[in-house]
Amino acid sequence: MILQWWVNSSGGGRKIIGGSGCRTPPVPGATYNDTVGKATFPKKKPQMEWSFGKSQGEALSFRIDETFAHDDRIRGYHDVKISYDPLPDSFVAEVEASLDTPDPYFVEYVNFYAGGVYDSRPSRKRHQYTIWTHPDGRIIRWPHNPIGYMTPGMNDLDERSVAGGGFIGYFADPYTNPVIEVLHADPSTTCATCCNIYDEHLCHHLQPKEPGVPCHWEARFRLLSVPLEVAKSIERSSTPVRFGVDPAHPDPVYTEPQRTSNDLHASISYNPRLPAFYYGIVSDFEEPVPFDQTVAASCIWASSCPEHEIYWDPYRGHSGTRSIRLRGADAGGSVTATLSAGPSPHIYADKTYRISGWILCEGVTGPGARIRFSEIVFRPRDPGIDHFAGTATGTGDWTYFEQVFTSGPAAELGWLYLELDGPGQAWFDDIALEEV
Repeated sequence: MILQWWVNSSGGGRKIIGGSGCRTPPVPGATYNDTVGKATFPKKKPQMEWSFGKSQGEALSFRIDETFAHDDRIRGYHDVKISYDPLPDSFVAEVEASLDTPDPYFVEYVNFYAGGVYDSRPSRKRHQYTIWTHPDGRIIRWPHNPIGYMTPGMNDLDERSVAGGGFIGYFADPYTNPVIEVLHADPSTTCATCCNIYDEHLCHHLQPKEPGVPCHWEARFRLLSVPLEVAKSIERSSTPVRFGVDPAHPDPVYTEPQRTSNDLHASISYNPRLPAFYYGIVSDFEEPVPFDQTVAASCIWASSCPEHEIYWDPYRGHSGTRSIRLRGADAGGSVTATLSAGPSPHIYADKTYRISGWILCEGVTGPGARIRFSEIVFRPRDPGIDHFAGTATGTGDWTYFEQVFTSGPAAELGWLYLELDGPGQAWFDDIALEEV
């Protein structure tokens, strides 16, 4: 759980509030004048001041005062009390949050995540669903997969609304089933799901602007874990989210030759269709990732437009009929198909792996076509260790390539690249990352 106010400002992009001090009143009955310690972070964004209250038995209390460095009219706080509650047999974080802004923004009051949710290794993935209570009485279930979050329903702020007095949580796991219980929110709560780690952004619905009147936002919520049997009962009572998929609706992100994976993240997909990269098995690219099932995998960006330089070709495959085709432009240029949605591939440290696949070339000159798997820290652009399977050039039949490697002592994540450097065309199929 990340306790920060995030504000989507009119300047574009999501901004972080920073600083100390707060003009909003404290929680009724609470006092923070007699503190036992303070931690101040004046040079970072967000800049926050933490005030820790005196011991209250087995409870820990603290307050986070927040301001936005570029606009001192934006001020907020999070008051937190952590204690044990015997009824759910769980430690509980009780939070009251308040924010004042001069203008109406799209505001997030807490970020919520559970460990193991986005693990791409099927045996290690924890929690198969995100479930929330809707104001209309439904208990809604979203199965974790790398493409369902793109659908209209998962981006509909009404469908993603959380009822006052309701909850949102991750289900069902033998050890922990974390839930945020929304006791009060004004304006009411809606959610947005991250494409990579499936964390939930709990946000306020937009409020209308009243001339000369500043906006006020407030929320009270609890973070706790519910027992497994309760979690299973909630799961059984839930119904699927209304995805709103419409195959007849135009989806330019897949059909127009100039579109890229950046457009994918900025667009709603009415009929999302992308091939997947799976851990421990051969990825044959024959079928798209199902949007309505729990799937531990990552999507590979490939267009359905034959004129696109990265094309999910339905007519040429090694083990079946499909593959991913790259079309090189000219000498000195390169084309790369890579992961675009879903969890980063997880790997074990000090483990021997084989990265492998089949490549078919047509008129390829220059450095050629190859498969690259990179160990990364978290983001693909972070420096890492590269492992290559290839290279293929010329014109020929399907050819198998592999590279066996041992991951580093601190390895946790990786990233897949299908690369063509130079003119020509190359097809990739039956890609696999397997433990040896």
